Amino acid sequence: MQFFSLVTAREDVGGAIARLGLPRNLPDELVEGDERLSAPGRIGIYNDMYFVRLRDGLREDFPALARVMGAQQFDTLTADYLEAHPPRDHSLRDLGRELPGFLRVGRWSAAAWHADLAALEWARADLFDRADSAPLLWDDLRAMPPEGFAELPVVLVPAARVVVLDHVVDEVWRRHHAAEESTEPEGEGVNEAPVTRRTALVLWREGTLICQRRLTDDEVAVADDLARGARFGELCERLGEGRSEPEAAQVAFQLLAWLTQVGALQAVPPVAAEATP
Repeated sequence: MQFFSLVTAREDVGGAIARLGLPRNLPDELVEGDERLSAPGRIGIYNDMYFVRLRDGLREDFPALARVMGAQQFDTLTADYLEAHPPRDHSLRDLGRELPGFLRVGRWSAAAWHADLAALEWARADLFDRADSAPLLWDDLRAMPPEGFAELPVVLVPAARVVVLDHVVDEVWRRHHAAEESTEPEGEGVNEAPVTRRTALVLWREGTLICQRRLTDDEVAVADDLARGARFGELCERLGEGRSEPEAAQVAFQLLAWLTQVGALQAVPPVAAEATP
C-alpha cells in the first residue's frame, strides 16, 4: 500500500514521502537499489509512468481543452483531477467521465467555459464505442398515417446525444480541429473566452466518425426534450410557444427530417398484433 501511494503521488518520491509523513528510508525497504539507480529512483520510474500514462489518456479525450489550457496548466489539472477521481478500472475508457463536473467546482470553476468544452469533448469520446441501433427510416415515416405523428417517439439512438451548454464552445473545438490538420506550428494556452449563450449540439456517429451540428435558435427550445426523449406532438407544443401552429409544425418537421436523414433516431418498435379470440 505504501508502494502504491508513492507510485500514484502527484509529486516525486521525495515530495510524496514528506507530504505523507513516511520514513525517509522507506524506498530502501520497498525495493533494492544499486550503483546504477537508487531505490527512490527506481520507484520514481513508476511514479513518472503512472502520471504520464493517465495524463496522455486524458489528453487524447480532451485535446482542445489541453490545447487552450497549455501544457503546464493541463498537467496541474490532471494531478488535481486524479487525486479526486483516481482510476477505478484497468481500462482507461471512463477515466475522463467526471472531468466536466470537476471543472465546475472549486478553483477550476473560474473559467466556466472550460467545463463546457470538456463536456463537448467527453460526449464525443463517449459516443465512439456506443452500441449500434436500428435507426428510424424515411420509409417508416412515409408509412405513418398523419394522425399517428403526434405519438411518434423521438428518441436518439445510443450513438447520438444532445449536449446543452452555456457557451459557444463548438467554435473553440472547430478552431482546435482546424489547427490539428494545419501544418502551422501548434500554439497553446489561448484562453480567449467564447461567447456566453445557451447552445445545444446534436452529436452522432457515422461509422467511426463523430459528427456534430448546432441546433438553430428555433430548435434549441426542444434541446432538453430531445436529450431525454419525447413524443413528436410534445416537440410541436414546445415549438408552438411564441409562433403560429403552421410555423411550429414546419420547424418540428424539418428537425424530424434531419434527425431521420442522419440516422440519429431509434426505429419505432413494431406494435404487437392483438390476439384474436
